[in-house]
Amino acid sequence: MSIYKFDEMPLYQQLKCVRHMNNLTQAQLVEKLGLPDVPTLSRIERGEVGIPLHHRKNIREFVFGSGEEE
Repeated sequence: MSIYKFDEMPLYQQLKCVRHMNNLTQAQLVEKLGLPDVPTLSRIERGEVGIPLHHRKNIREFVFGSGEEE
């Protein structure tokens, strides 16, 4: 088993990790991010397809935060 540093993982792996850390199902994340469906998210999280450009900003904000102070 390999151990990776979070910041060295590809975005699709970071997405899956953050989803798990937030105890979200794939269906919940699909709704939150406005993705087309669960199978699309599943393929993204496995690295089988790239992250659609029009969803990349929302995914990065979910993974890394919005960058705004609360």
